[in-house]
Amino acid sequence: MPHPSLALRRLLQRYCFLLLEMQMADSLPLIIVVDDELAIAQGLAYFLEDLGFRVRIATSGKQALAAIEQEQPVLVITDYMMPQMNGGELIDAIRSQAARTHQNAPILLLMSAAHHRAMQQATADAWFAKPFNLPEVEELLRRFLPVDERR
Repeated sequence: MPHPSLALRRLLQRYCFLLLEMQMADSLPLIIVVDDELAIAQGLAYFLEDLGFRVRIATSGKQALAAIEQEQPVLVITDYMMPQMNGGELIDAIRSQAARTHQNAPILLLMSAAHHRAMQQATADAWFAKPFNLPEVEELLRRFLPVDERR
């Protein structure tokens, strides 16, 4: 059995490691993913986290606006078809909020090919189709995020 001071030292080392890990995670660039279908949002979030981003999921436009006001995302990805506030309405609200806060993160719209016509009216910076192609998503990230905001 290890000496109590050795066990305490190991516990403190582990605690310090966890604190450092948490601080590093907070310094990662934030992407907000908005989709009322949690499974889709989580799948996209796992992919983005593997690329080195911190991800916050919102399941409604209202949650997304609150998250954007609290934190400064480098990018927002939103679904188009959502209840209460669709992706186009959310984009308009984000752009309005950005005018007041001077946060102008690019917005990518996630939509089915059937809603392509709606994209013409939405003011997203780009769109990609559902089901999404991960290399296409990665290419859009490269296109819209400066090198210093990618890990």
